[in-house]
Amino acid sequence: MVDGVVQPMGDVTYLLSPKDLAAIDLMPELIEAGVTSFKIEGRLKSPEYVANVVSKYRKAIDRYFEGNWSPTSKEDMRELQQSFSRGFTHGFLEGTNNKKLVDGTFPKSRGVYMGTVEQILRDGVVCRIHAPLKRGDGIVFDAGDPTKKEEGGRVYDLRRKGVKLEGEAGEGWIVDIVPGRNDVDLRRLHVGDRIWKTNDPALDKSLRQSYETEKPYRVFPVHVKVEGRAGEPLATWWTDVQKNVTVRVDSELLLEAAQKRPMDTALLEEQFGRLGGTVFQLEALESHLEGDVIVPMRELNSIRRQAVELLAGERPKPPVYVKRAVEVYGDAARRGDAGVRGEAELTALCRSLPQVQLRSKPA
Repeated sequence: MVDGVVQPMGDVTYLLSPKDLAAIDLMPELIEAGVTSFKIEGRLKSPEYVANVVSKYRKAIDRYFEGNWSPTSKEDMRELQQSFSRGFTHGFLEGTNNKKLVDGTFPKSRGVYMGTVEQILRDGVVCRIHAPLKRGDGIVFDAGDPTKKEEGGRVYDLRRKGVKLEGEAGEGWIVDIVPGRNDVDLRRLHVGDRIWKTNDPALDKSLRQSYETEKPYRVFPVHVKVEGRAGEPLATWWTDVQKNVTVRVDSELLLEAAQKRPMDTALLEEQFGRLGGTVFQLEALESHLEGDVIVPMRELNSIRRQAVELLAGERPKPPVYVKRAVEVYGDAARRGDAGVRGEAELTALCRSLPQVQLRSKPA
C-alpha cells in the first residue's frame, strides 16, 4: 500500500522476514571503531548453529589481532549459510539501503544455493552445482512459491557423465542429482527451479564433535619461566599467552643440591606439562636453574596446581582495551555553513562510493 494505492509486489510477499545480519567481513572496521563485544544470536537455534557461528567469528577476530587479517573463506561462508540463512546482509552498518535488508521471496532458512534444474531425468535432475554436494545431503526444490508444498529430501546418488560418484561433487560440475526414491515427486519439478542444500550431515557431525567431548573446546598456550639456586625457593612464572597475563608461584620448600638426578628442562616440561583436564597447554618452558638442584615431585605438582588456579581466575576478567579519542562529528559540516538560515537545502542520499564521487563532481 503506497499513498492508499495497492501496489503489485509479484513474488516479494515476505517483507517481515529480513535477511540475517552478518558482519563477519567487517570485523576490522568494527574493532577499530571501538566495539569490544559481539553478540551472537543463538535464541531458538540449534547447538550446531551456535558452535558454527561462534567459531567462525572467533577465527575472524583472532586473525585481526594476530595481524594477518584476510576475508572469510568461501568455504566458511557456505558453512555459515548452511546452519541458517535467509541471505546475509550488513544491515545498517554501511548506511541505509532498505532494499538490501529483505529478499521477500521466502520466509525461512534456505541454506546454500546449489543452482537451477537444467533437465529432468527419469530418476533425477541435471544441475551445474555452485557448491560441493555429496550423497546424504538434504536438498529442496524452490519453484518460487513457498506457500505450496515444496519437493525435497536426501541425495541418494550423484552421477557425472553417466558415471556414479562415490565422493563429493565439486563446485562447477554438471551432475545428475538422484534424490531418494520416495522423497521427491519429479512430476512436480520444472526446468529453472532453484535447488538449495538444506542440510549437510558431515558438517553437523564435525560441529557436534567440537562440543560433545570431555576435553575443553579450546585450550590456551602457556609459557613457563623457572629460576632458582640451592638454598632458595624455586620461582616460576606462568604466562597465559592469549590473555597476556602472568602469575608467579614459588615453592614452599627450598631447593637442595641434587645427589643423584638433578632437575633439568625435560623433567620440568614433563611435570608442568601435565595440564590435562584444564583449559591450558604448555607451549614453552624456559629454565634458568643454577647448579644441580632438586625439590620433591609433590612440590612441582603443587606449583602446577596453584598456577592453573590463578590463571583460570584471570580468564573471566575482561581484556583491557585502548579507548580512542574520537570527535564523533569532527568531519561533519556545520549546518550553519550551508547558507543563510531560511534558504532551501538539498541533501543527497548516497548508498555507494561511486554515487558519492558522482555527487561531488561540479555540475
